[in-house]
Amino acid sequence: MEGSHLIGYIQVGKGVDLSSVGAVRRRGKSVCGEAGFRVVSEHHYKFSKPDGITFCFILAESHMVVHTWPEERKLFFDVFSCHRRINSKKMLLILSRNFGGSVKKAAGMRY
Repeated sequence: MEGSHLIGYIQVGKGVDLSSVGAVRRRGKSVCGEAGFRVVSEHHYKFSKPDGITFCFILAESHMVVHTWPEERKLFFDVFSCHRRINSKKMLLILSRNFGGSVKKAAGMRY
């Protein structure tokens, strides 16, 4: 068995709504689809003050979790796959493109 884990954060551009459950869900599902992951379940929690969201996509391959900090225009991500290796460079590009920003920090591990 092998696994890949990728964590980090994106500084998102102005105009990207990180407070909307629907917007974060759409963008997250788009990331999963583009990366070839199969979403089997999803859960979220919406904070009231500050106004962020934690969104968890349960994948057939494992999970992708995003945490939004709208007041700082930041999105933190945690992606793990236990069935195949994640191409980190490609995954960072998919995340930054779909969430409308640039990756500021990222780290990956392979098992």
